[in-house]
Amino acid sequence: MGVDFIDCDECGDIFNDCGDYAVCQTCGLYLCSECKKKRKIEQMADLRTLTDEDNTGWTQCPFCANEIVKDDVLLVWALRELGVTKEAYTAKVTKSFNLALDSPPVGE
Repeated sequence: MGVDFIDCDECGDIFNDCGDYAVCQTCGLYLCSECKKKRKIEQMADLRTLTDEDNTGWTQCPFCANEIVKDDVLLVWALRELGVTKEAYTAKVTKSFNLALDSPPVGE
């Protein structure tokens, strides 16, 4: 049996699946132990989106409730707002990296 490492969908920290964490049974959102504590989630079952069985005040996970947005979704929306395709922006960033690598260090 191995250990998996997971990104917290709220803060971005990486944690292992042997520790304390929560996962939404509806959308698959993962919360690390710190974000779980911050939201006063007692156990993984508290992340069900339809009920509040333990009367904790928790009725939806932050993603299902549209309180947070995952980074990949933000990227798609940002590119659309900028009117740029992923391919075009990738080419621009790659060109910038190449120019930066060809430039002499600052101060020389």
